[in-house]
Amino acid sequence: MAAKLNTPILKAPFLVLVSLSRHANEGILFYFCLVKTFNTITISIITVALALLAADMIYMSRLYRSIKENVERDIRAALADTDIDEMWVRIMKNNPVSPHDDGSTPHSKRNLSGSMHNDEFITYETDSAGNTREIQRTNVTFSENYSNKFVAEMGQQLHLQIDDMLRPDIATLDSVFVSKLNKRGIYPDFAAVEQINTLGDVFLANPKLFKSKDGYYEAVHTYNPNGGLAYRAYVSPIARIVMQRMSGVVIFTLLLILTFAIAFIYMWRFIRRLKSLEEMKDGFVNSMTHELKTPVAVAFSAADSLQRYYDTSPPEHNKEYIGVIIRELSKHSAMVEHILSMSMERRKSMRLDREDVALLPLINEICSNQKLKADKQVNFRTSNIPSSLVIKTDPMHFANVITNLVENAIKYSGDSVVIEIEADNTSLKIRDNGNGIAAKYLPFIFDRFYRVPAGKDRYDAGGYGIGLYYVRNICGKLGWEITVASKAGHGTTFTIHFNGKARQDIVG
Repeated sequence: MAAKLNTPILKAPFLVLVSLSRHANEGILFYFCLVKTFNTITISIITVALALLAADMIYMSRLYRSIKENVERDIRAALADTDIDEMWVRIMKNNPVSPHDDGSTPHSKRNLSGSMHNDEFITYETDSAGNTREIQRTNVTFSENYSNKFVAEMGQQLHLQIDDMLRPDIATLDSVFVSKLNKRGIYPDFAAVEQINTLGDVFLANPKLFKSKDGYYEAVHTYNPNGGLAYRAYVSPIARIVMQRMSGVVIFTLLLILTFAIAFIYMWRFIRRLKSLEEMKDGFVNSMTHELKTPVAVAFSAADSLQRYYDTSPPEHNKEYIGVIIRELSKHSAMVEHILSMSMERRKSMRLDREDVALLPLINEICSNQKLKADKQVNFRTSNIPSSLVIKTDPMHFANVITNLVENAIKYSGDSVVIEIEADNTSLKIRDNGNGIAAKYLPFIFDRFYRVPAGKDRYDAGGYGIGLYYVRNICGKLGWEITVASKAGHGTTFTIHFNGKARQDIVG
């Protein structure tokens, strides 16, 4: 015959479990929806960021080519200007035209003249004997801008006039060329000019160009096409000059990439942390559900037996059943209170009622209770606690802190355990010879829902993973600090520093 649960006190735990399971399922479903949305948004942001980065790289490449072309154009223009300026320097230095006694100047041995014929400008040369010959034809198209062409033509005519009498000066060419580059914002590490013919053969060498010119930028300015003469300039690699002009854009792009990288790393770590937190929460829900079901199931069985056989059972059996029910429901109530205390602790409004507490009697009471509850041999050593030691604290929460630490020492140990508790005015230490904790887990043991794993999704003992989180937060609210020193296989020591000046690191 099926048992009937007519007692309200037995119905309540089942209602709690049903509600807990329903809310857990709703929470998990909400989490997966949230994570899916978050992943979609993250992927979209990363895709857009990568697209923007690719577009920026394309823009940077085009900008580099554009600036490089401008620099090359400036170098060629500087070489053309150098040609004109160097001729004027030659004329001013040497002044080959000397005045007569009457102040008149002699005629040049050669006279140049020109005339238009159809779309060509023809240049003529007349020697001292009066013989005239054509020396150059230049196509003229009136749709073009002739300012540069005029300067070029003027330069060619000057070369025809003075090159036979005065040869170009390489040192002057170098000096003027560097000056022209500097005026255009170009400051090369090396620059040199030499005179060549149109076949590339060196006509007037530059002593600075004795070494290899590989990698240097080369610019050529033909100043006498008919005579086949030109200037060739070498400039140190212009990539550095281009990058200097792009420095603002490059720095901004690098900062942008760095910002995206930091944001991506942060989101990645956040997702991993969120996943880890959800796994711990799932473990907490599963463990809590199991822990809550056990006392309810035992109480249910005892109540069922009591309901069935109350009239026929001996009174001592009925008392035993009632005792089981009370004990198991008390255990259930303690678990619920523990979870509720954690919920209250999260609220900033929780207040601690501080009062003077004699430490040794409280420790002895906790040790006695734990020794009775333990299913193994437990030895406590409390001789190093002064009987007169009094601390100002909240007695209920402080007792919970000590109970949590002692229960962990018992739970994570072998068939027997020795727990030493010592205290003075500055600190309290709880030391055990249990299993210890590996160094890689120590930084996380005070995190909410964290439990030290024994393998994949397996834990050495039960629990919710909130006990040490509770301990740390209560110590923090009391103005204390808690630290841990442990080594796998060599036990664990928790130290509560009453003055709140403990070292912040966790010793492994």
